[in-house]
Amino acid sequence: MSPLFSTYEEAWAYFAGAEEMESFPDQYAEAEAHLLTWYIQVAAEAVPRVVDLQATLTQLPDLVPIPSARLHVSVAPAMVADQPDLRLEAELLEQARRAWKDELPFEIELAGVNVFPTAVVVEVHGEGPGRLLERLLETGYWHGLPWRAPNRAIFLSHLTVAIAARRRPAREVRRIVEAHRDDRYGTVLVTTLELCRIPVARSRLLQPWHVVGRVLLGEGTEGQWAPVPH
Repeated sequence: MSPLFSTYEEAWAYFAGAEEMESFPDQYAEAEAHLLTWYIQVAAEAVPRVVDLQATLTQLPDLVPIPSARLHVSVAPAMVADQPDLRLEAELLEQARRAWKDELPFEIELAGVNVFPTAVVVEVHGEGPGRLLERLLETGYWHGLPWRAPNRAIFLSHLTVAIAARRRPAREVRRIVEAHRDDRYGTVLVTTLELCRIPVARSRLLQPWHVVGRVLLGEGTEGQWAPVPH
């Protein structure tokens, strides 16, 4: 199991001494499975230097970029299921809407490149994503789900730049990332959260990616959510 970190500094210290990156697909089984998770979509045109970094990194073997149309900031994984369950997905949307009904739009800053054991990421700074996770935890969002609730103390919100398709040497990745450790990639205004269904079977990892629905922040005390047509 990959190590977990409570600070970005811990993550970098670990990678600074690592000989290899671990395989992202190896976290998941061969069998069909779907991850339901809450993301903040980040438009590629808003972060052109992230796209440039992807191009540099993916010149290295076995590093795969997140598609530019799917750049995102992680907020909270909900669960993994064998097959899609539309009724459950609607319930998860409604529960999140209620949990976030008083939350207003907020800004996040994307600054600093880091490496988790299986992925190169940009650090996310700002209290908004953590506050959204806390609201879900406070309302018992994971009660009754076949998935352990995230541990707030070791959940670092991040924008994934590229994943390791298999185990690969860390040295070349470290050399590139060290040159960008202090880079700043801009500020993003967050108004919408997306519940996404993503295949995580090794045979078709991350494809096709489906947005189940969205919760809009700042729509009054009742909040607002919108399912996405299939």
